[in-house]
Amino acid sequence: MFFQESEPKAYPVVPVEAIGMIGRQQKHLEFGLGYTKRFTDEPDLLQNLYFARLGFRYQQPDGGLLIRVALTPFISPENKSEASGFALVPRFGLSIGRSF
Repeated sequence: MFFQESEPKAYPVVPVEAIGMIGRQQKHLEFGLGYTKRFTDEPDLLQNLYFARLGFRYQQPDGGLLIRVALTPFISPENKSEASGFALVPRFGLSIGRSF
């Protein structure tokens, strides 16, 4: 489920992403492409979002600390603003966790 205070209600979201990595040992360049479907009937909200990922991943090969930093912009053909063309929403991500 996804909810923001400025939106009228919570609605289900289904993201799908293919991710690849280039690198050895602990440091990797991470890249990916994905699609997110928002299940809402609100006419002002984007329902189909495509996104890309370009980032850095630090991960111990045998498990342990995992840190990811990435640029993850959303692009949608359903531009709901007054500007013409695709809607582009810049996003950044940070993940800290444990791999196993």
